[in-house]
Amino acid sequence: MSRLALLALAITVLAFAAAAGFFYAYSISVMVGLDAAPAKAAIEAMQGINREVTNVWFALSFFGAPLYALIALLLCLLTKNRAAAAWVFMAFAIYMSGTFGVTVSQNVPRNEALALVNATDTSADLETIWTTYSSQWTAWNHIRTLSSLAAVLFTALAFRAAKPA
Repeated sequence: MSRLALLALAITVLAFAAAAGFFYAYSISVMVGLDAAPAKAAIEAMQGINREVTNVWFALSFFGAPLYALIALLLCLLTKNRAAAAWVFMAFAIYMSGTFGVTVSQNVPRNEALALVNATDTSADLETIWTTYSSQWTAWNHIRTLSSLAAVLFTALAFRAAKPA
């Protein structure tokens, strides 16, 4: 396998790992910490996080990982390493469905709905709003975490299947 293909696999595994770490941190600490805070504070904090999360560093892993995987897949196919190509394809597929797809279909709509909540509205049942949001959002985030971790594993297996030229 060419050095370029190996480099593409290395970049891909790092990007998937960065995404997995991002989602894992939310599952085990960020959401746990926000759940321990008063609902008003948790809502305001999450609204702030959601406004700031779409930045270049997030994009490099979240959006970059599937792009890097496609490049690695193409290079694996060009070097005729079908085993590595199969593992990379599986990494791409699980990430696109379980991480990217879940983000777009489940987490983002919840974030958009939370953005509309006025945390200073004393008539709103902020506790119920936060509890519902947090439990559903976190459950879907666990799926994103596991899918991203599976993508890391599959890309590592692709790297293992790669044979240096």
